[in-house]
Amino acid sequence: MTTPLTVVPPAGHDGRRRFSDWWYLIFLGILLFEPALAPDTTGTAWLITAALAVVGGALYVACMYQPPDRLIPLTVAFAVLGTVGVWFNGGASVFFVFAAANAGTFTPRSR
Repeated sequence: MTTPLTVVPPAGHDGRRRFSDWWYLIFLGILLFEPALAPDTTGTAWLITAALAVVGGALYVACMYQPPDRLIPLTVAFAVLGTVGVWFNGGASVFFVFAAANAGTFTPRSR
């Protein structure tokens, strides 16, 4: 029988958020490249980009403040957002990076 997948908080983490915890939100700016540089960008493309940025930012903040057992569904949500969002904006592939960063904190099922 295998043990369930768990998440371990970083060693020495006192629960407070540092500036460096928020720094990674700057990568959401990658979403702006496609609509800003495409010559035929419509208002709908900007609305989709804004929606992706808001949902992605909310997921990131939720990942910061949720207990470890709720991080796994949020990581899956990042991957789903990237999969759906990349059809509308190629910059949505950044959500796979956020999902991978969260998945890197999971402990292995067996040692």
